[in-house]
Amino acid sequence: MIDQLSESCITSSAVDLRHVLTKLSNSIVSGIALGKKYGGEDGNEGFLDMIREYGVLLAAFCIGDYFPSLAWVDVVTGLNGRLNKASRTMDAFLDRVIKEHQERKEIGGQDGDDQRDFVDVLLHLQECSEIGVEMDRDSIKALILDMFNAATETTAMTMEWVMAELIKNSEVMKKAQDELRRVMAGKQKVEEDDLHQMHYLKCVIEETLRLHPVAPLLAPKESNTEVMLQGDSNHSICPAIYKFEDFLSNTGVC
Repeated sequence: MIDQLSESCITSSAVDLRHVLTKLSNSIVSGIALGKKYGGEDGNEGFLDMIREYGVLLAAFCIGDYFPSLAWVDVVTGLNGRLNKASRTMDAFLDRVIKEHQERKEIGGQDGDDQRDFVDVLLHLQECSEIGVEMDRDSIKALILDMFNAATETTAMTMEWVMAELIKNSEVMKKAQDELRRVMAGKQKVEEDDLHQMHYLKCVIEETLRLHPVAPLLAPKESNTEVMLQGDSNHSICPAIYKFEDFLSNTGVC
């Protein structure tokens, strides 16, 4: 992603930030879950297109689910055909991934727990009788899909909102940039230990999640009475404004 952005800066070309961030999140999640990057970072766009189509169909309105007598409408509109095609494609892909992991295990391709990915853990649990839960192949596929559905779009969406808010709030962006330059101190790449020192950036992310929650409609709840959270009676005068400096402590931590 960094190389692509650098090249775009040199050529002064536009960047489709949503597409870039989606590829990045898919690469990270697929590396953790499948042990291989399928997010398109290496030019492989097939997996990314498959995940995108799966997400679109997941949110599609299927009239047959609400009015069974009108299920024929989904056939006429082609929705059923798209659903069946996406299901077969995803099922074949997951079968191939599971088979690759099983073959790698048979030839002794795992060197300790640090080399195992999410699929390896699920296959181990399938063979383990101590958990008391029967885990078949379909269960493994469902858990892998849950991993992608919960982590890819939500992560990319949050990063996109962070960038949008930073562009709108130039002062916040400058403070975040100053903190980044101070922590990096001439280093070329950000390491995990550096993140613990970026308190202002953490506040930027938390404020973005407050204004733009990734799943705002899952569990709606409204307080009928005034409440005090963790003994703090302070509240924001303008909750719709992107501002969090009032909640920064003397140490610069939210």
